[in-house]
Amino acid sequence: MHPVHKELLERLQNIPQVKGATLAFMGLFAGNDTGSQISVDGSRPESDTAHRVRNDLVPANHFAAIGQPLLMGREFAIEDEHSTQLD
Repeated sequence: MHPVHKELLERLQNIPQVKGATLAFMGLFAGNDTGSQISVDGSRPESDTAHRVRNDLVPANHFAAIGQPLLMGREFAIEDEHSTQLD
């Protein structure tokens, strides 16, 4: 996260009346997205977008800040920002 964004987020989170604050690269209702094509061994996509994954860049505790309960997995943590990769 850019230092300016990090400072802004920290300042917002420290306002006593604020219950949660977060940032997002694309945002929940931006109307656009970013993503990548993936390949799955043994699978042929039904369309050009069948194997496209969409993503957004969000900080730690993003889902808690927007009030979104997690059904599986875990919340992003500060440790995930630079070094965590899925194997």
